[in-house]
Amino acid sequence: MPKDYLYLHNPYELLAPYYDQLFLNSPFYCNTSLKEEETFSKYVRAAGDGEKALDIGCGTGDDSLQLALLGYVTTGIDISPKMLEIARKKASDNNVKVIFRKLDAKDLIRLNETYNLAVAYGSFLNHIDNVEKFLSDLSSVLRKGGKFLFSFDNIMGIDIFIMLIRDLMKRQTRARAVKSLMDILNCVFKKIRRKNFWPIRTSKGHYYIKLSYWSTGYILDNLKKNNFEIEDIKSTNTISCFVPSILMSSVDVESNIKSPRLVRIVCELDRKVGRFLKRSGSNIIIVCKKI
Repeated sequence: MPKDYLYLHNPYELLAPYYDQLFLNSPFYCNTSLKEEETFSKYVRAAGDGEKALDIGCGTGDDSLQLALLGYVTTGIDISPKMLEIARKKASDNNVKVIFRKLDAKDLIRLNETYNLAVAYGSFLNHIDNVEKFLSDLSSVLRKGGKFLFSFDNIMGIDIFIMLIRDLMKRQTRARAVKSLMDILNCVFKKIRRKNFWPIRTSKGHYYIKLSYWSTGYILDNLKKNNFEIEDIKSTNTISCFVPSILMSSVDVESNIKSPRLVRIVCELDRKVGRFLKRSGSNIIIVCKKI
């Protein structure tokens, strides 16, 4: 990581004030968010009597509010007090009842509840260290027949390889790119965790966030092991990653995007392509059911 980047232990305390704006302004994240919303609308039905929903890594609470409006007794959990503060204000302003709790996802069993539905959007899986334990714990709190919708950054995504090619073409970054490629191949074929980072640049400074990556195959294997049946897989940011301003909007979170009309056209095309190229996008969305 460049020396002028500072490590953020709890990054969402810093990002909380403009987290929502990030998903409106950045075409990279906007594209992902719209695909998540589309998947949510397709697979999440109105709640039956007394049905419960869990929003894991709820952030500023948008998905929690949507679940509550559909009639679910909704609990949203997150580890960031500032994100939860914004989520509670949204619920209060909209007169929507949601239970928000400060809780790490590795402590799901402390909820002492079972749920009919669980959502973990916003590349949540990249923020945990142990996918096997998380899915095992989730399986124990999700009722039979309950759906789980989640997303994660794809270790084999088009964006990763575009950045690798870019770095391979520069002498000063070539060695780093070769090491990254070897790490990716180990992650995919040996099915091991790859530690990486997400650089973000803001007017307040340059920072990086530690992330975890697994291959899609590894995640699918662990879902099956924990009695989840796959219902759908979608991807986002497949074609759009070839447009530099869209790709870099994931890093420059306050950047002004040039050619907004072109961006809109590319993103719309991307959302359609993502229905078919299900494992090549920068972000993967999976819908599964507990059996």
